[in-house]
Amino acid sequence: MVKNILLRYSVLISILLVQACDCGGNPEVPIKKLTPKPNSDPKPDPNPGDKPGPEQPIANWDLTGNIYKAGAKINATDNWLHQLGIDKTKKETVVINASNPSIKFPGGGIDGALGDWAGANHTTPWRHPAPILPDGSFAPDRLEAGKFGLFPVSFGYIYLAVGPQASQTKTLAKTKELIANLYYHILSQAKEDNMKCVVLCAISTAIFASDGKEADTGKKFVRDEFISNIYEGMKQGIGKFQHENPKHALKIILNNWDDKVVNQAKQLTK
Repeated sequence: MVKNILLRYSVLISILLVQACDCGGNPEVPIKKLTPKPNSDPKPDPNPGDKPGPEQPIANWDLTGNIYKAGAKINATDNWLHQLGIDKTKKETVVINASNPSIKFPGGGIDGALGDWAGANHTTPWRHPAPILPDGSFAPDRLEAGKFGLFPVSFGYIYLAVGPQASQTKTLAKTKELIANLYYHILSQAKEDNMKCVVLCAISTAIFASDGKEADTGKKFVRDEFISNIYEGMKQGIGKFQHENPKHALKIILNNWDDKVVNQAKQLTK
């Protein structure tokens, strides 16, 4: 008798379990959907470059900040360092070089002058020490306009910056934007490198300037128009850096810039 009672209870329990589980997949049973938590991090966009970001206007520069003008002539001696107040024994200064696209082979103008100084100071410009890129990798032999490499020297770095050429101008507006981004990234890199001073030479204003024609529009321009857009881009790049880093401690020296551009800047004094 006990055996029969146990058998009946087993059958009853089995029926109840089948009804509770509904293992056949009753379509009327709702499936709980998982929803992300309100403060969950969104998944990164797999193609961020396909979506244009919001326009970020580039502010103009603020000459009331820690920015100065100077007219030091760069050569193989240390005279220009003394004029600019640079201590060659302290790694705290960046000097911007107007490099050719073949950055490891000095050319003329500022490039040649800085190369003469570097060659007289235990380096082989611009090959030893090997220049690097901002990401720390070794720089290639050539860089396109708007890029720069870092060459270590006794006072800090010489940035081998490649400016745009009049002969390769797509439009003057794009050239201005390119030089603005270049100067902005130069200053940002100097700040990241914990430098105290940046000497900004006016690149692309003499070496690569000439009459030309815009590749995109066919519009002709004269040398002065090219130079004007270059200077405006430089000012905008500095201004954007100042705007995004209002408490930065960089001393910015505008060396050998056109007097009309820097007439309101403070004169550098030792």
